[in-house]
Formats: sequence, structure tokens, C-alpha cells
Amino acid sequence: PTQVTIPSLKIRSSLMRLGLNADGTVEVPPAEQGMRAGWYTGGAAPGRPGAAVLIGHNDTRFGRAVFHDLKDIRKGAE
Repeated sequence: PTQVTIPSLKIRSSLMRLGLNADGTVEVPPAEQGMRAGWYTGGAAPGRPGAAVLIGHNDTRFGRAVFHDLKDIRKGAE
């Protein structure tokens, strides 16, 4: 996948590929790129069987981030 778009929340982000850190924890996008989400490559690709995992910040020390308004999504929203 290359991007995530949620029109009802005005979210549009390119996706960076994320894997695992040396200690086995999942990587997250750097705080300096808070408005960018990532796709965990250890999960399924969107559209394939299994769970696709997208990771992004709610906020960072720099302010609001890509998934800040995700709490406001409504069932069935696009």
C-alpha cells in the first residue's frame, strides 16, 4: 500500500514501510513526520486475508498528528 485516505476525517497520508526494532517492538513513524502513517510489513497487505496494520501518531511534541481525529470516525464512514 502507498497511502491511506479517510475523506470524512480529511485524512490523507502516504505510508512508510514499518518493521520491527532490534528489541522486537514494532517501529512507529518518527515524531518529526507525525502527519505520516505507516504500514507494518509483518501483517497482511490491505485487501489480502489477515489483518493489515496501519500505525500513526495521535499527536507528538510537534502538535496534532495524522490520526488525531480518528476518535471521531463513525461506523460506515469513508
